[in-house]
Amino acid sequence: MIDLGFEITLPSPWHGQLFELAQVGPVNFFVGPNGSGKSQFARALAPRLPNLRFLGTDRLSGMEQVRPLDQMYGDHFSSGLPKNRFASFREADMGGWGIGALVLLEERTDLRIQVEAVLSHLFHREINLDWDSGNLVAMVRRRGDNASYRLDREERHGIKEICVLLTHLYDDRHQSLIID
Repeated sequence: MIDLGFEITLPSPWHGQLFELAQVGPVNFFVGPNGSGKSQFARALAPRLPNLRFLGTDRLSGMEQVRPLDQMYGDHFSSGLPKNRFASFREADMGGWGIGALVLLEERTDLRIQVEAVLSHLFHREINLDWDSGNLVAMVRRRGDNASYRLDREERHGIKEICVLLTHLYDDRHQSLIID
């Protein structure tokens, strides 16, 4: 349990109602239909929790190809994640995006081993982080047929979600984690 003892004036759609919170347990759920304000509540709660990691609803931004948008605006990560922009990816990661999970997996072998163990056991996939001309390229290899492909571009949504979530669940640098 984390003792907090604070009040939040709730944002829309609650119209300024007061929410009091004395403690937060090890696992807490906020459940409601779309548009009920769960994301607004999570963002209002986030600054109150110590040493927090927030994963927003757009946590896979940058890890997908969106046609025709990528044709109009370009696919900024088609060559991988540039090493000279890792600080920006970490900053975006702290703002709710999950693309920094790939940077974490590159920088922290302990996290990569744990995430790879789960993906290998449950889904028969291995992550390979390769470098190509100063860009980090996350590859996946399926056990059995040894097919290799890009994690961020060719892997299905669910595996990418699990990879990002596991990375941040195993990352022990944060005391609290909000998953929107």
